[in-house]
Amino acid sequence: MKREMKNLGICGILALSLLTGCSGGAQRVEAVDIDVPQIFGMKSEFVPAGGEAVIYGSSLTDAKVYFETQFYNDSVQAEVISSQDDKIVVRVPDKAWTGKIKVRNLAGVATSNFLFRDERNIIIDFDTHHQTWGGIVPFDQNGNLVQGQIENDSIVPYSGKLIEGCSGKFGLLHGTYPAKHPYIYINDLWFQYMHGADEGGRGAVSIAGLPFYEQKIEDLVLKFECNIPKEAAYKGIATEFIAGYKSAEPDKIGRTISPICRWEPYKNDKNYFIAGQNGGKDLSNGFYTDGWETITIPLTAFNYVYNQDQPKEDLKLDLTKAVNFSVLVFGKPETDANVMIAFDNFRIVPKSE
Repeated sequence: MKREMKNLGICGILALSLLTGCSGGAQRVEAVDIDVPQIFGMKSEFVPAGGEAVIYGSSLTDAKVYFETQFYNDSVQAEVISSQDDKIVVRVPDKAWTGKIKVRNLAGVATSNFLFRDERNIIIDFDTHHQTWGGIVPFDQNGNLVQGQIENDSIVPYSGKLIEGCSGKFGLLHGTYPAKHPYIYINDLWFQYMHGADEGGRGAVSIAGLPFYEQKIEDLVLKFECNIPKEAAYKGIATEFIAGYKSAEPDKIGRTISPICRWEPYKNDKNYFIAGQNGGKDLSNGFYTDGWETITIPLTAFNYVYNQDQPKEDLKLDLTKAVNFSVLVFGKPETDANVMIAFDNFRIVPKSE
């Protein structure tokens, strides 16, 4: 790693060795190398004001963190809760807004290559942009979080406890996918956004939105926030993301004509990125998250077709045709697969700003 600068300690500041005190006489201090910080990512890119934000990178010990505000060229400093070389935890200021994050130490400043709370191209966030079919939104009519499904006027508890959302309401896939009935659609294990106005959609526009649909898919990613409790670790069945082309199929998913991304993180799937790289987790019993975490999937991972188990390397997603979006648990598990995955803020944004 390139050394950007050296700071020479005076009277004990940044000194590794100090032969004499500051009060008279000769003294010797040794130079200390300090690298310019780097930002690799955030545990979750959507954290409410007052919440704890975890930033991963390097040279973060004793660094300062700044969030942009709603005013041009203005930023606000965050309270540092803890810091070490590869991770810094801060409290998100009340004035924090959508924008880049800056980290500063004595050697220089690093700026994130992503936007904090990036809302430019939300497909589904379960608040303003709703799913048009399927899944569970685990809130009552007053917006209170419900820790179970309501059946026959009683609440059947979920298999794992839900925590508060990362930005308002969120959606939940919860249930058992049966081994004896493979390749079926289960309503509570399926989210869908449909473009049609009669379905509650926003019209026949690309799910990449006007800012990005003409960009190369190599430069774009699908991002979402995800929460899987450890006691309900995920394994045994794939989650499919489908950037759906217009379809005349009765279910309107477009699965037979659209490129598919299969997400199987319990298999050490390399087609996704998580900022903490699952450090310290024992995933032998399945994949789980530490609260809300941001998942990043390159759009080049949309390279499966509906009737083949292996990806097609030459298959590319055509964003000009992709006007629908579906998330479904689907496949042929060896044994019954128990699923509990909370999702929020599905969006397509640039890989790097």
